[in-house]
Amino acid sequence: MGLKKVLSLLIGWGVSSAGGYAQAGSKLGVTVDCYHTFNVFRGSTQDCARLQSLKLSLVEDLSSEVKAYVGFDPVGSPDPIRGNSAMRDGRPEGSASALGIVDKLGITWSPRSNLALSVQTFEGVFPTKTISGLATGDLLRSSGWKQLAFVIGYDIALPFPMQVQFVGGNGEGESLANLDPQQYFGFLWDAKVIPGLSASLGISLDGNDFGSEEAAYINKNYTANCGVTVADNGKRLGHSTQRLGAQLTFGEALHGMQGLTFAIGGHRYQARNLSKSARSQPLASDLLAATGCRLDPGQIFAEPAVDAGENTMQRSVASGSLHYQISDRYFVGLDYSARTVTSGDVGMFSSCQAFSGTLCTQPGGTAGKKLGETLWAVGGGMTLSQGLQLSVEYAKRSYDQKYSQFYYSGPRDTAIPESEQMGMRLSYGVK
Repeated sequence: MGLKKVLSLLIGWGVSSAGGYAQAGSKLGVTVDCYHTFNVFRGSTQDCARLQSLKLSLVEDLSSEVKAYVGFDPVGSPDPIRGNSAMRDGRPEGSASALGIVDKLGITWSPRSNLALSVQTFEGVFPTKTISGLATGDLLRSSGWKQLAFVIGYDIALPFPMQVQFVGGNGEGESLANLDPQQYFGFLWDAKVIPGLSASLGISLDGNDFGSEEAAYINKNYTANCGVTVADNGKRLGHSTQRLGAQLTFGEALHGMQGLTFAIGGHRYQARNLSKSARSQPLASDLLAATGCRLDPGQIFAEPAVDAGENTMQRSVASGSLHYQISDRYFVGLDYSARTVTSGDVGMFSSCQAFSGTLCTQPGGTAGKKLGETLWAVGGGMTLSQGLQLSVEYAKRSYDQKYSQFYYSGPRDTAIPESEQMGMRLSYGVK
């Protein structure tokens, strides 16, 4: 069969069934976000008319059973969650990964209609995705950076329709080469349990993040933002990472509520340092002592002192989302998520009574071991014409108290415990 060159925007491209990727065709599109941040003095338009995604792909049917593909996104990110969010704060660019502008690549063999075997870029076992249709709902969750993996997908019809995926990969943030001695294993289960009820369950284990692109990016930020570095520990030991998530989605058969779908779920991330003596990230004490050091609760690990042994850190997210399709043209959506971060045996979260700019002038005492953060978003959208969609939303993020190193940017470069945005997303796709 001759080469079928397909130029397309792959918004949310993924395996739709165990039988592989969508049939070859052509699709072109673009996504643009424009956000207004209320925190900034007198208001400020942030990232307005800035490209969020521009994904192009080439697909080739090597045979009736085999497809090869490669996708490109010059404004993409190796972090699937932050890459799709309209909020660009802390969003890593494609240059942080060996993939560069390559968004995804792979080859899929489907020897049977219900079986697919793929070598591909993999975006993590992540069963708790928002269904609202809004651009910020997933921001407190994480799936790990893209990696190269072998994926087996299998469709099962009994006792009800379900799909299972088994994944063996290099490790989160190891997009091409295997960068550490341990590998990644994952399992994902999706099922239509009864009419109107779907369930998803996923679990993954990354044996070691030492040397990964994500770990390198985090350490680079520590150096740039906090002036704190960590020496190579010589043992090639970083952290093991476990992710566990589940979600229930209700819809279709809800009496009297045609078009309404809602989902509830939970996601847990747990990381543990692998060496009792060597450290792969800066010590928690060094970060707490750094002046003007703003930290990200979605990336931080509380490294204990060198002689203090191991530590385990956990991030748990409870979430709910709603999508109401009013008609073929209009929808409304709602998202809520709450994240709790615990730092194990190491105090990491120092409260603050007063700030001068972003510098804490009245620390609250001994650093605590627990931090809370919430996010909620509400909005709606409409189809303007064939392939052209517009959505508008309001989003708010909040910490449970004032922290000296965990905050949002406020008026005149000050530190505040909450952030509000009003945003618009415009996407266009044509086949």
